[in-house]
Amino acid sequence: MATTIEQRIREVRRRLFVGRERELALFREAVGSQELPVNVISIHGPGGVGKSTLLHELLLHCRSLAVSAELIDARDLSPTPAALIGELARRLGPKDASIVGEIELPPGRLVLFLDTYENLAPIDRWIFRELLPTLRAQTLVVIAGRERLNERWRHDAAWRALTLEIELMNLSKGESENYLARLGIDVKRRAAVVEATCGHPLALTLAADVLRLRPETDFSWTSAPQTLRELQRIFLDLAPSDAHRRALEVAATVRTLSPALLAHVLEGESVADLFDWLAGLGFVDRCPYGLFPHELARRVIVASLEWRDDAWLQRIRERALSYYIDRLDDVGTDEQVRLFEESLYIYLHHPVAAILKPWFETNVHYTDKATDADRRALGEMVARHEGPDARGLFEHWLREQPENLVIVRDGVENVVGLCFPLLIGRSLMLRGSSDAAVDGLCRYLRERAPLREGEVSVFVRFWLDAESYQVPAPSHARTFLHVAQLVATRPRLALGCIAVRNEQLWSPMMTLNLHQRVEELDFDLGDNRYVGFGFDYRTVDRKLWRRAVLARFAVGAEQRREPELPFFTNLRRSEFDDAVRAALQSANDEASLTSSALTRWRDLGSVALIGSDLERARRLRELLHDALERLSADPNDGRYYQAVRETFLRPVAKQAEAAYNLGLPFSTYRRHLARGIALLCEQLWLGGSWSG
Repeated sequence: MATTIEQRIREVRRRLFVGRERELALFREAVGSQELPVNVISIHGPGGVGKSTLLHELLLHCRSLAVSAELIDARDLSPTPAALIGELARRLGPKDASIVGEIELPPGRLVLFLDTYENLAPIDRWIFRELLPTLRAQTLVVIAGRERLNERWRHDAAWRALTLEIELMNLSKGESENYLARLGIDVKRRAAVVEATCGHPLALTLAADVLRLRPETDFSWTSAPQTLRELQRIFLDLAPSDAHRRALEVAATVRTLSPALLAHVLEGESVADLFDWLAGLGFVDRCPYGLFPHELARRVIVASLEWRDDAWLQRIRERALSYYIDRLDDVGTDEQVRLFEESLYIYLHHPVAAILKPWFETNVHYTDKATDADRRALGEMVARHEGPDARGLFEHWLREQPENLVIVRDGVENVVGLCFPLLIGRSLMLRGSSDAAVDGLCRYLRERAPLREGEVSVFVRFWLDAESYQVPAPSHARTFLHVAQLVATRPRLALGCIAVRNEQLWSPMMTLNLHQRVEELDFDLGDNRYVGFGFDYRTVDRKLWRRAVLARFAVGAEQRREPELPFFTNLRRSEFDDAVRAALQSANDEASLTSSALTRWRDLGSVALIGSDLERARRLRELLHDALERLSADPNDGRYYQAVRETFLRPVAKQAEAAYNLGLPFSTYRRHLARGIALLCEQLWLGGSWSG
């Protein structure tokens, strides 16, 4: 009799395990040999086919033979050498090991299982070249993933001889019926279930769950697509109540589900029992951040929602996005990144952004910092697509801002793309640049929205795929994620902008992100014309902007009327000066100030966005008075302040009377007044005295 829950889990797994005789025989032969015939067994197959189940059975076999064995699920690891070494060290010791050579391998034979190996694709080359060769000859590594091993394993003759590849298929008809019998399904119902699921292990499990809950369910049908149609119905019938169904639909829609997220989406419903029910489903797995359904289950449920209740699907996405947004400003950098990736999972379901979605799901590309050896190849890449002049500018900025260059590597560490967002600060804005593209941005900022001290603009100056340039490619998925993360988390961000060569291709994506065409950012280089898109993040509260943009990410959102997003006013310098002069005319009349363009000026702070007309006017009046008081404190400019004060804060019928009160000749008074207004406009434009 089992004495621990773990032992009971092992017994249940062994009781439910069916088939796979060939795979078991091959493994047993290898483990039982005096000298291992191979050092790597690769098991690959589609999602839900039973790879993880087989690995658990193989692990139990090792334990029955007292063979040292460890099973690591790569789903829970970052795809880095350090993370994998750390996990091996935690299991094998010592815990502080930082390199492979420090890990204490047990004596004798060791079997190391690596599940969900597709998540380790970015470090597959390191595993192949650095990790495995250092292990002892009596180590057997069993790899399970959706795809075959990288071709490097097959091209190397030595590794090909030491590797056994196994493709895992669906269960046979007899094995499927045996499995259903062990699940307690009536013999009369098994044939129909096997026919409907084609022996797919996960589909069999789902069907069995439904038959236990709904014994009358009919699994016979003839129309195509049979499996998907029935699986949709299986999922719909799985939940014992509407609340359970909604919880299951939420789990399928988001990337990972925590109790807090479930409670937020369901808006106040008690979720403890629902979450426990989800965790107990056979097709739902757990990771450090919550629950997630198997990919097949996720796709079936979402596909069902799209035609059955699209409004609820959009509501789930909107509520999930609001949950992520509300927490972005209150967590550390690592959690910020994770929440942003969670929100991007929903974003990529939008039809405009969907061109990148397949590469986020299967992409083995990753971002990295360029090495000295990479830089020559990067320059050649830029020259090939944009010309020699562009290469010179790229190398210039590489000397100026090397820390901002990000490259994209593929699964074999080749450089396949780059992204170079430049940071434009106040000093660069004032002096300009020899790069026409950057100089255009600097000129635009000086004339339209000058940077205050500490503010920075981000200009994605270079971004391209090694082969397709700016036509969507796998590397662009990583580029997009990097830039989006930078924009969402960068403090004191002003204008964010990007130059593209194909306006027609990328304009829908820019519009989706609230980026507008900025013709002042257009430039020519060689024979190519580049057009600019941008958004000034100072013109709106950051959290409101996130909510407005991410609200568009739900499919169909563009067809609904979105709530108005309150923007700050963004005036040209001449328009701003005119607005200041007009506001001075009404500086003592709050009612008249309500019509001022400055009531939406960003230096009024949040009241400019959410305050009433009168509240905005009152705040503007206070700031005008405060700014004039500060001007009066300057020993050189105080006389000019006096002219402004007498004219606008202590209004008189005629300017001649103000000149008389100041004891100045009228011509001197007019000169002081003009100078005082100009100083006030300059001070306010550059943000030197008031910040809200």
